Amino acid sequence: MPILAAAERNIGMASITPTNMGDCGYVGILVAGCLGLALLLGFTMVATGLCRSKNAGHTFTMNLIALALGAVAFLAYGFAIAVGDYGTATAPATQPSTFITATTHSVEGASQLNAGLTINGWHIMGSKGFFLSGLTDASSAPTPLAMFFLLMVLSVFTAAIATGAMAERWSWKSFCLFSIWAVLPFALFANWIWGGGWLAQLGSKAGLGHGVVDLAGAGAVHGLGGIIALTGAWMLGPRIGKFINGRPQAIPGHHLPMVMMGTFVMLLGFLAITAGMGLLTATPSVRLDVMLINTLLAGSGGALSAMGIMWRKYHKPDPSLICNGLLGGLVAISAGSAFVSPFAALVIGGLAGLLTVAGVFFWDAMRIDDPVGAVSVHGLNGLWGLLAVGLFANGQAGNGLNGVAGPVRGMFYGDFGQLGAQALAVGVCATLGFTCAFGLFKLTNIIAPIRVDRESELQGLDVPEMGAVAYPDFELKTLHSVSEMAGSYYSE
Repeated sequence: MPILAAAERNIGMASITPTNMGDCGYVGILVAGCLGLALLLGFTMVATGLCRSKNAGHTFTMNLIALALGAVAFLAYGFAIAVGDYGTATAPATQPSTFITATTHSVEGASQLNAGLTINGWHIMGSKGFFLSGLTDASSAPTPLAMFFLLMVLSVFTAAIATGAMAERWSWKSFCLFSIWAVLPFALFANWIWGGGWLAQLGSKAGLGHGVVDLAGAGAVHGLGGIIALTGAWMLGPRIGKFINGRPQAIPGHHLPMVMMGTFVMLLGFLAITAGMGLLTATPSVRLDVMLINTLLAGSGGALSAMGIMWRKYHKPDPSLICNGLLGGLVAISAGSAFVSPFAALVIGGLAGLLTVAGVFFWDAMRIDDPVGAVSVHGLNGLWGLLAVGLFANGQAGNGLNGVAGPVRGMFYGDFGQLGAQALAVGVCATLGFTCAFGLFKLTNIIAPIRVDRESELQGLDVPEMGAVAYPDFELKTLHSVSEMAGSYYSE
């Protein structure tokens, strides 16, 4: 009973606010961060299952090391850039008890949040807290370390998205360098929308709705990660044999049940991250029950939409695209799960399923090889999720968000300015992701070539890159026989 009473008092049927979070909400953030790692595990299973068995060990290990290196990079500089002086000894005495777009945050820039880099009152990035230096215990939840933990999980997943689009031909050394720098674009964009940055200020300073709203990372995590993945896949080039005489060839994955299990695991991760970000944000009138229901409905809409399209076109449902459609719906609702109605969530998810299927065929037509559909699922639907807030936000939540009076409303509910802010965020997200990825891939390619050699790719990356075979009992072909067969059949 005491636990139930605490839950009812802190996150009950009314709303979450900065003043009533309490210990239950603090623990909820930590639990959500732990369960949020299911997002990475599920994605790893999906990506590995959609790759060929000769690359299974390499693909799985990439995501494991993305966690390890990404966590260190976020410790070193990511947290400081994203939220700067929150919880440091030099932070203003008036610092808010919560961060991420709470009522007390970006009323006038981010002066209450930190003393980071600003240009004419527009906040650009944090400047303190590198290696978590100077942090003090917060007087109220969430503590800086709780915030660090949940954001670290999100930053790692942003980087991991590229491992799906660039699988089966990405060199290990290049990937390790990528895992270190990939935190940078996430930290910048996170600051701009969650750390009181200039995109969040568009409401109070430029009159564009409530500024950019992205509650659980549709743009900051998925859209940005998808753009980085698209840039990397384009620069890397297609797998050997993917395009013959200009026509895309199907390269089936080796483990469809793993893909479907991974999808279920990712669903759990999405629900956990959604709840965690809702608790961390502590935005007035945000309800966890609405957020979770909308998340599940959007995923359902995406799965049904993708199944219907494939059934109508090919007279058979496609299990892998059903999975990707469901994930696309979950991505799309991440930005606005607290601000739309359940029916709108279903519509947003349904359109995301359509976008996922269309994206898979579009990138094939553009000769962009994405083995797992990561660009379509995360990139396209992350950007769509940002726009969806500007269309479907129904004015039932977010009163005072980003220092703007009144709830969040989209275009269909009378606020064209909110759509303008969200559209600008789409452009900024795409530009930031492409610019960082193109420049840093070019730079690191000088240090370590981005692509493996032809012989290693034909053999499979498990042995030449990892030194171990994922399925030794089923490894029947020698390197010599594989090379001869591939050389006679495949063309560049």
